Amino acid sequence: MENLYKEFTDSGRDMTLSEFSLKFKQAKALIDYLTFGRIDYTNPQLVERFNDCVLELITYDFDQEKDFLKGHRSDGIKSEAVGSQRVDYLTATVDDMNKLDAMKQNKYVGIIKKYFGLTGLMYRGV
Repeated sequence: MENLYKEFTDSGRDMTLSEFSLKFKQAKALIDYLTFGRIDYTNPQLVERFNDCVLELITYDFDQEKDFLKGHRSDGIKSEAVGSQRVDYLTATVDDMNKLDAMKQNKYVGIIKKYFGLTGLMYRGV
């Protein structure tokens, strides 16, 4: 996991190791859930695929959160004006948050399918 953290921070993103560790565990749990816990972590090819997938999931989540926070204020201020300069802020509603969560879940599944969809690990049939 430390190698993934180094790769993540080397890409110019800033996150503490404890935050990254939490995101890593969440991503691993989701991958294991969608692959029915059948990833063989002794297989170097699957481990590399897993690491790439986790890194993409964490990067997507980080960038999505940063973009969301950039345009939203949490203190209730909707706009500010100083002289002729005016700035308007978006305020998130519950519907906005639900839409964002649904969009993120769909994206997560899409990322995992990209890495594991053709491996047979996501197929639960006989």
